[in-house]
Amino acid sequence: MSLCGASGAAAQPWVGPSGEPSEEAVTEARALYARGSEAAEEQRWSDAIDHFERSYSLSGAAVALYSLGYTLRAVGRFRDARDAFDQLLEDPSVDDDLRAQATPLREEVADKVAVLSLGGLELHDDARVQLDAVEVEDTGQRPLPVETDPGEHALRVDAPGFAPFEWRGSLGGGDRLTVRVELEAASTPWYQSPWLWVGAGTALVIAGIITAVIVQGNAQLDPRTEYHLEL
Repeated sequence: MSLCGASGAAAQPWVGPSGEPSEEAVTEARALYARGSEAAEEQRWSDAIDHFERSYSLSGAAVALYSLGYTLRAVGRFRDARDAFDQLLEDPSVDDDLRAQATPLREEVADKVAVLSLGGLELHDDARVQLDAVEVEDTGQRPLPVETDPGEHALRVDAPGFAPFEWRGSLGGGDRLTVRVELEAASTPWYQSPWLWVGAGTALVIAGIITAVIVQGNAQLDPRTEYHLEL
């Protein structure tokens, strides 16, 4: 199966600076953090997420990653929020106060992540799974667990030689739902049917015989010399 970068994919960590950030980078990160906090207070969530992400990428400051996780939680992106808090809590340099605030939030959002459990893929290792038009990573686990956030979702599974399998449904926070993927052999298109070409061949043979008879009959009616009678 293919890999993806959204629902069902392995978490991608937010990347901070590779070394000690410069004074200019820290100054810009602080300004971005302030703008992110202002946007969050005004519930401009998309702007807040963008500012906190950029602030963290420049500074690597734990508080920026914490605020990012908090904002993702506010917009219902529980899976991403959990991953942000996980990354924060894995950092041994995070102070105890921030760790104490992040830990219960991490547990809260983790409980709200929904999971689709896909059965029936045991014989289709070459299948391509998509959730909400985004490819899903195959971990090799069967049934295949696919994490996502609450809401309406569309699942599609494709495999060579089989008709696509599709499922649509709604998931609530923390839901666990098993979906049995049943792939049916694809039907042969009408223009590829061997019976069509057998029938067409027979029709051509019959048409050829009829044409030959007509030509032969016309030849018999045509004058054999330049002399002929006119009635």
